[in-house]
Amino acid sequence: MSDKGGMTEEDARRFNGFFVAGTAVFVLAAVGALLAVAAPALWMQTAFPAAGDAPVQTTYRQAYDLLAEGFGTGINGPLLIVADLGHGGGAANLPAVTRDIAAVPGIVSVSEPQMSSDGSTAVFPHFMMDRAKP
Repeated sequence: MSDKGGMTEEDARRFNGFFVAGTAVFVLAAVGALLAVAAPALWMQTAFPAAGDAPVQTTYRQAYDLLAEGFGTGINGPLLIVADLGHGGGAANLPAVTRDIAAVPGIVSVSEPQMSSDGSTAVFPHFMMDRAKP
């Protein structure tokens, strides 16, 4: 031992030799541990579940399929368009904006815009149609 209570040179050489000689083992063990910890990420679902992803035998999937069959694919997932009207007279342009949204190919219907309490924002719920159907 050294006078400072640490390792001697021989102890340090042995300690170093242990890690140098077993480098491949340590690398493989570290990689294996990382893979074991990361493996669950392969099955991770990060989106909100939808009825269309449910098993076919469930009642809510059957309802989803019936709605899509009767009204078109987009009925199950309405989209929202939000318009910032600012503090000016943007509300006067709402009929024109509604017509412009309805004119987009694939849009089946556009509901009346819902206004925020201060009148600065409008939300347009609309439904898309499956592009494969006329």
